[in-house]
Amino acid sequence: MVQLNPRALRARTVPTHRGSPARSRSSRSRPACSSSPIAGALLDRHGRVKLMVVDYVVAGLALALIVGLGAADVLSEVLLLAIVTVMSLTFPLSTTGVRTMFPLIVPRPLWERANAVDSNGYVVSSILVPRSPVRSSRRSAASGRSP
Repeated sequence: MVQLNPRALRARTVPTHRGSPARSRSSRSRPACSSSPIAGALLDRHGRVKLMVVDYVVAGLALALIVGLGAADVLSEVLLLAIVTVMSLTFPLSTTGVRTMFPLIVPRPLWERANAVDSNGYVVSSILVPRSPVRSSRRSAASGRSP
């Protein structure tokens, strides 16, 4: 049975505006969803570790580029979204690659426990995720307080 995450549904119904984190989230998730099947095929046919390193290098370069352009005060919204979109194309390589390495690292009798640890890691992160700055500022504005 498929479970729906109410937090994800709520995020999609929030109207986006210029500079919205929701816009950045969608430019990261859409290309990642479309490149996931290709990433899975690449991970099966080529070395997982090499492709994961490629993803980490691309992510590091993209983050360094964002920081550098932001510090130079030349980072526009369009450029930021372009960098995040390019970075998201390799994102499935590391997330899927790490999860497929559990059976290689963990002995067969401990596979169930390793799967539980992996699954619970995602649950804990979704519960403890910080509040969205947009929601926090809207609530503060509605109550008359500053964020």
